[in-house]
Amino acid sequence: MLHFITGRPGASKSLNCFKMVCTDKKYAGRPKFYNNIKLNLLDFQQCKTFQAYFYDVYYPALSSAEKSVIDPTLKPIHAQKRFVGLEDMPWLATPFAKHEPLRQWLKWVKRCHLPEQTKEVIQIEKSCPEGVELTFKDFEALNLHWTHFPDPHRWYEIDGYSVLVIDEAQEFFPVRSGKERVPIYASKFERHRHDSFDVILVTQHPAFLDVHVRRLAGHHTHYFNFWGSTRVTRYSWDKCVDPDDHFAKKEGSKSVITKPKKYFGVYFSAFEHTHKLKLPMSLFLIPLLLCIIGLALFYGYSQLSKNESVPTKEQEAEDSGFLPSRLTSKTNDLSLEGYIKERTPRLAGLKHTAPIYDPLTKPRSFPKPKNCVLWNQETQKEICICYSQRLTRMDVPDFLCRATVANGYFDETLSDKNFNRSTPERRELKHYRTIEDGS
Repeated sequence: MLHFITGRPGASKSLNCFKMVCTDKKYAGRPKFYNNIKLNLLDFQQCKTFQAYFYDVYYPALSSAEKSVIDPTLKPIHAQKRFVGLEDMPWLATPFAKHEPLRQWLKWVKRCHLPEQTKEVIQIEKSCPEGVELTFKDFEALNLHWTHFPDPHRWYEIDGYSVLVIDEAQEFFPVRSGKERVPIYASKFERHRHDSFDVILVTQHPAFLDVHVRRLAGHHTHYFNFWGSTRVTRYSWDKCVDPDDHFAKKEGSKSVITKPKKYFGVYFSAFEHTHKLKLPMSLFLIPLLLCIIGLALFYGYSQLSKNESVPTKEQEAEDSGFLPSRLTSKTNDLSLEGYIKERTPRLAGLKHTAPIYDPLTKPRSFPKPKNCVLWNQETQKEICICYSQRLTRMDVPDFLCRATVANGYFDETLSDKNFNRSTPERRELKHYRTIEDGS
């Protein structure tokens, strides 16, 4: 099967490719070939190199202080996009001579593969007679190792039943003009299943690859990284699709996974990792907004609590109809004459007109001569009488009463919204005429 693995830099596409090949049972026991993967430590031949010793054994064992001494030597070498060589650090020749590549390779084989795949490795180690040194040949038949092949354009010359992994595949199968003839390395994918090949092409985006190769893909996995975090979204399809297409994402299967940390170091990813966790600024504003909302709610609640607090003594007295300030504290300072004067009604018979009750008898309305009646009987003289809005009789001069009956009463305390045009301005009855409610 032709399998595409895509994802932007730092999305862990190569890392998950290693996990898939090492743990998927359909790849177990099959020869594995690769190209364009730097310092692949599942390749025993790579474990023999000084670079494998330096980057996987020597440098990780250094303390922070020791690394600070050697880093100034490393930076200009890495700036040239090359690995450290023994010629750069000749003082490491003696410890490198003691390096055990088989032990290093077995370490990564046991770490990357499933226990059921490595149990034979453990069995070989246990059954080795004392004094006999194991070699790579003792494990080669298990096909747990990866082998580098030099020319991806001639991938079809490798023995069938093999698993091929090509990283940064766009370097070997780039986009081609439609006028050009389909190259043999692309047309050979038409029959790759007949030879039981599993070819895995790793690239950043399928659009970077030859369209002829894209149309032959039988599986496509795309990885998307959240802001450089350890969480990755994985999309899968049974064909090559545009991973940026919204509807294509809905058609495929989706899952959120964690980067497989145990595969860190099995290959050399980059001279300097720049894809670090970088959260968007909007996430930092969320706590600030929550604090502002919390303070606003607290302030609003405190203001409401103040408004709904326990009423003052004057309010309690007003609600109960009793003013202790007037009837207790103030009366203590009054003489007997003043006490009597406070309680003497201004109008005889109306006790509420006494000065002591002034705070309780503030007017909330006033009488209006809105209902005036002009009696017109045959045997009697015309009499004009006015009543208030509460139908209490009012002492209104005769000329004003007659003017109100004739012309109406304009109440300037009312809003024009309350004016009803359907109300007649004058109403005449058999024995009297009346003006009501401003008419």
